Amino acid sequence: MKRIFDRLIDEHAMVDVSYQVVQLRGTMVTCFPFALRLSFSDKAVHRAVA
Repeated sequence: MKRIFDRLIDEHAMVDVSYQVVQLRGTMVTCFPFALRLSFSDKAVHRAVA
């Protein structure tokens, strides 16, 4: 799932949301990674929620 938001402070931002299944201490867990990239400042935020 990808969404591109236009006109964020007159520039572009890109948001990526997906899911992954990872093994934590022997248990399979579904995680939801989130990435926000701001092209005007070359900065990004990355988070994963289980």
